[in-house]
Amino acid sequence: MRLARSISLAPRICARAWAHCSSVQSRRRWKPPPPAFQNVATTFDPLGAGASGLPVAALDYLFLALIAVTIVVSVQTVGIILIVAMLVTPAATAQLLTSRFSSMIVIAIAVGVISPVVGLYVSYWLDTASGATMVLVETAVFLAALALGPRTGLLRVRRAPAG
Repeated sequence: MRLARSISLAPRICARAWAHCSSVQSRRRWKPPPPAFQNVATTFDPLGAGASGLPVAALDYLFLALIAVTIVVSVQTVGIILIVAMLVTPAATAQLLTSRFSSMIVIAIAVGVISPVVGLYVSYWLDTASGATMVLVETAVFLAALALGPRTGLLRVRRAPAG
C-alpha cells in the first residue's frame, strides 16, 4: 500500500521540484567565468571553451599580445637569450611547489616579480650584468624549490607502500 502511494506521489513531487528549479534558474543571470578560468579553458581545451561560449580566438590573440609585449619590453633590459629563462623559470618553480593551478599562478607571479628586483639589487652591489644576475637569482630560487620542495625535495611527503 505504501509503495503504491509513494509511486503515485512521485510524479507530483518531481513536477514541483522541476518547477522550483526552473524558477530559481530563471532568476539567476548567467555570469561569465573568471579570467583565470578563461585562460585555462582556452589553453587546455579550446573546443570546450568555445562550446561554453568563450571567445577563444580573442583570448588567444590577447595572450599572444601579452607575451609579445613582455618580450619587447624586456629585450632592452635582459637580452634575447635570457628572456626565455625569465619566462620559463617562474612557471617551472611554481610547478615544483604546488599542483593547484590557482596557487601555481600566484607563486609564478611572485617569483617572476621578486627575483628580478632582487637580481637588480644584487647586480648593483656586486657590479655585475643585471640581466644575468636576475636569471641567476631565478635559477637559485628554482634550485631551492627543487631541493626543498614538497613534491621533489627533502620535504617531499613520502607515502607508505601499498600492501
